[in-house]
Formats: sequence, structure tokens, C-alpha cells
Amino acid sequence: MSRRVSVIWLVEHLAREMDVACAAVALLRARFGIDAEVHHVYGDAPALLREVLPEVVVYPFFYQTQALALEDYVARWPDATHFNMAWEQVHYPMHEQSKAPSDAFTRSQVTHNAWGPFYRDYLERHGVPADHIHVNGNPAYGLYAEPYRGYFDSKEVLAARYGLDARRRWIFVPENYRWAFLSDKRLRAFGHQGAQAEAEAFQLREFSRDSLRELLAWCVSLSRNEAIEVIFRTRPATGHDVMREFARAALPGGPERMQFIKHGTVREWVLASDVVVSSYSTTLAEAAVAGIPCVMAQPMPIPEALWCDWYGLVPTVRTADELAEPCLTGLQVADELRQWARASVIGPGDPILRVTDTVGRLWLQHRESPPEPPARRPEIAPKTYMNPLTHDQDAFTQQDVDRRVGRWRVHLGLAQ
Repeated sequence: MSRRVSVIWLVEHLAREMDVACAAVALLRARFGIDAEVHHVYGDAPALLREVLPEVVVYPFFYQTQALALEDYVARWPDATHFNMAWEQVHYPMHEQSKAPSDAFTRSQVTHNAWGPFYRDYLERHGVPADHIHVNGNPAYGLYAEPYRGYFDSKEVLAARYGLDARRRWIFVPENYRWAFLSDKRLRAFGHQGAQAEAEAFQLREFSRDSLRELLAWCVSLSRNEAIEVIFRTRPATGHDVMREFARAALPGGPERMQFIKHGTVREWVLASDVVVSSYSTTLAEAAVAGIPCVMAQPMPIPEALWCDWYGLVPTVRTADELAEPCLTGLQVADELRQWARASVIGPGDPILRVTDTVGRLWLQHRESPPEPPARRPEIAPKTYMNPLTHDQDAFTQQDVDRRVGRWRVHLGLAQ
């Protein structure tokens, strides 16, 4: 007998999503009386499909039904309300098509979260009706404002936990060279968009690998200064060991004092750092929102296929010497970037409350007019969904969720 659950909130990458998920679960309980659960979209899929019947399902992404795990969730839970958090919304040209809603179910049966009008317009261009789109802002950016900001561990706590020196200037480097690690098979898949797209994909891998090698060398050079801690963070979908192997091959003398740390959330590292350095990552915008100086590392000119207009709002460095100066002496917060993020990606008010209230209203609507359950629910054959190479830091227990939710309740002053 499957148990009924009001809301299942699915997480893919802890560093990107868990803070918001657990804060939202605490708020759902306080504002709607909903006992929501947080689970991993891949790791917990076998048990969820076998044991649970949710009323509302919150997904980290939903571009198409024919995707790993999503296809089985929809087949098993056709009468649930499906809500897409869409954690990737600021697309460069190579992602414009691949991240678009691409089937009838995704366009007409899924409700989508939009960070701003730009993404609402994007969804509407791809056939999503206006009443299936909720413009709430990016809740992750809301974490940098009060009352959420004070939840995160201080620089001193992180220093003690990871063996760092809190007296040094911390340079946080969350890289974003995803193309560097894509296989030939993944790149050839772009052939369905045409021969030019496939050729461009291979060129982007070469650009990313060359740029990453250069950035690693810059970081090693920077880390030789005793006044600095360089904290290099691999993007969520790239395995920690994969990056270390790449770094060993790229750095003949080894990483020296440079720290490779993938644990913890992006928010706490941004808030604890003195400067954030990245490639074309929206973490730069997060830093600006948080009031932390940031620079974009461009060892090579960014190809047109990866270019977004907001890059022009970020201070840019193109050599190791150019990087060293702001890291050693400091620089101003990127105010134009902060203004762009507030206007385009956050919007007015509290995006965490807006997302929470959207999920709560979807649950109320579901309760008021429950869809007809299927005559027969298919049994889903046991399979493995979790890839340990791309999700090496993403496993968690329900005890961990309970601890985080409880901490959010205390921090936000919510009733237990």
C-alpha cells in the first residue's frame, strides 16, 4: 500500500537546491500546515516510485517527459500536480533549444517557476500557456537577504571545518566549464540540431578545456601568496575526482596550496569569501547580490555560442597578473551586475516566500479539485537512476533533511 504525501520536493544538486528546499519545507508547514518531504530526484527514485503517492511534486528541472526518472514519475503519478523549479534559466545560445519544454505534457501539464519576465517569455515562445507560469524570482538569490542570510556558517566556522586560515583573504573559485567534461557521445547528440551545432559543441569542449587549464594555473600562482586562500570548487555535475585528475594532468607541479573543496553550499562559501572568481557562472551574479566583489576570468575570449549580455556587467581579468591585483588589494562590488540581478532575476519582495506560496496554492487547488486517478498505476521495474560520477556530493539522508528543516524553523522563528 503506497502512502499519501502532500508535497514531495525533489532535489538534484545539494549545493544548488537544498538550502531553498529545506527553508521552503519549514515555511510550508508554518503557512499552510503542509508536511512536505525532500528527496533526491535520482537516489530516492526507486523507493518513491514504489512507496509514495504525492499530491504535488516539485522538480529541479522538467524539459521533457522522456528523461531519466521523470518519465517514470509521470507514469506512476499522472494525477499529481507537477511543478518545475527550473534551476537553470539564464541560457546562453547553445542551451536555448536543449533546455526548452519539448513535449505536450511539459507544456500543458507542468507548472513552471520563472525567475523573471525574460523566462516567462521564453516559456511562452515554446508553447507554455501563461497560466502555467509563475513569476517568483530566483529563490537562491533570496538567501542572501535577511532573514535568511544569517542562517549560514561564518568564515571562522568554515575555516575550522576544512582546515583553512580565516585570517587570510579567501578567493572562492566556483568553475563552470561543463563542456570540458562532455563525452564524444554527448557532443554528437547536438547533431540533431544540425552539423554546425555538432561542430560547435566540439569546439566548445576544446575552448573549455584550454580555459580551465589556464584558470587552474592562475589559481596555483595566486595560492603561492601567503596572504591568500584559494578555494577551488567544481561545478555540481562534475565529479570531484574527475576535476582532481584533470588538475593533476594540467599542473605539472601539482596544485600546491590550492584547496579543492566541493562540500557545503555555494551560499555559505560566497558569503564567507573576500572575492569570487569564476568563468561564465551565475555565481558571479550571486556574489554581486550578496555584496561580495567578483571578477570573471577570461583566459580566452568567450565564444558567441556561450555569450550572454550580462557578462558585460562583470569586471573581467584576462591574465594571472590581472587576477592577482583585485584578489590582493580588493575591488568594488559589481553594482551594475547587482542591479541587473535584482531587476531581472529576483524581482520585488521575497522570492522564497513567493515560491513557497505558489507550491502551497497548487496544493490547495489540488485538494479542492483532485484529478481523476488512473484506473491502473504501472509498476516501475527496479533500475538505477543515480550516477555517482555526476552526483558525487549529492547523497543525503532523511535525518539530514530533518536537521536542516529544524534549523530553518528555529532561524526563521517558526512554530515547531
